[in-house]
Amino acid sequence: MESFSIRVLLCIFTCSFLFFLYGCVSSQNGMDSSGDETNKVFQYEGDGICLDIRTGRMWQVERGGSFSSLQEAEQYAANMKIGGHNDWRLPTRAELYDLHDIFFWEKNGNCTMNTTGDFWTASEKGEKPLGHWETYYLCGPEFKYSESLGSDGYVRAVRP
Repeated sequence: MESFSIRVLLCIFTCSFLFFLYGCVSSQNGMDSSGDETNKVFQYEGDGICLDIRTGRMWQVERGGSFSSLQEAEQYAANMKIGGHNDWRLPTRAELYDLHDIFFWEKNGNCTMNTTGDFWTASEKGEKPLGHWETYYLCGPEFKYSESLGSDGYVRAVRP
């Protein structure tokens, strides 16, 4: 009976390990070659704006000052006038993820931004809107949203 239990545990461990390896190989094969210029998705438009050529979204290059409330951050973004546009807003958490992903894979073309620090995001389903994306490695990059421990955050405004 004891050898049967050991064999079952060994089988479970082996299967788990194989699924883990398969996941690693699958995620590694999905990596793109970031050095290829055709993979660049951002282009600098001038006037402090970077354009995501896939979505048409425009991003503020310089992060806005530090704000201690969501209302202050939203007001700052709403009052911005950059490049002749006045319809700036806070990004959603998903849009901020997309920005982090673009810079992680170095698909930002000729656009440079300081992406470090905590940023305000538009509230999604009552979630806390201040935090940042982090990258960890397991079988390749894993992204995790970390809520801010502080109360101050930057604005990285986006428009439609």
